Amino acid sequence: MEKINIQELIKFYISKWKFLLLVIVLSGVLGYSYVSFAQKPLYRSNSRLLFIEKVNNSTDKEPIIISLVELFDSKKILNRGVQLSGIDLGDQQIQQLTKNITVNSKKESNVINLGVEYKDPAGSQNLNQGIVKSFIEFFNSNYKARGEIKVIDSADLSSAPINIKSKRSMALFVGGGFMFYILALFMIYDEDANSKPNKGGVKYAKKK
Repeated sequence: MEKINIQELIKFYISKWKFLLLVIVLSGVLGYSYVSFAQKPLYRSNSRLLFIEKVNNSTDKEPIIISLVELFDSKKILNRGVQLSGIDLGDQQIQQLTKNITVNSKKESNVINLGVEYKDPAGSQNLNQGIVKSFIEFFNSNYKARGEIKVIDSADLSSAPINIKSKRSMALFVGGGFMFYILALFMIYDEDANSKPNKGGVKYAKKK
């Protein structure tokens, strides 16, 4: 590769501005298509529950919360929750749903946080509400003597998918297309420069 003339290289890039603009537009269209059609959106609905213990036994407090959190893994509670949500899901879909449910409780806290992810906002909200109702039903049937469950925050309605960042994805596509085009133009320029004869009328020989 011969020494690059920066001024000539810049002029070469400027002369191809129309193609550069076309590449940017096409990259943006590809990015938009990927975000709109290729990615499957997931919406999360969150709710919070409070366990009110009738007998305040500090040595028994944390274990009961752990047990309550683990109850959300119960197929009985989940199946009943799906039924209460009014959404028709098959066994395989319910199995997949278990991967989209997050339940946690901070240490030394009686608050349980529930998050449910689904393909549409209303569906995630209905599933969250159904699972909460199912959980409370199960609790009242088996643990009522220990206390009660109060809903602090009802299931919210998500306004945007949690797994799709439209601006970021489109920026990556446009940036990638831009860099690819700049590199391709540089290779074309270099090839063209090396094939031109020098002042002595001799063509540059490429180094092997």
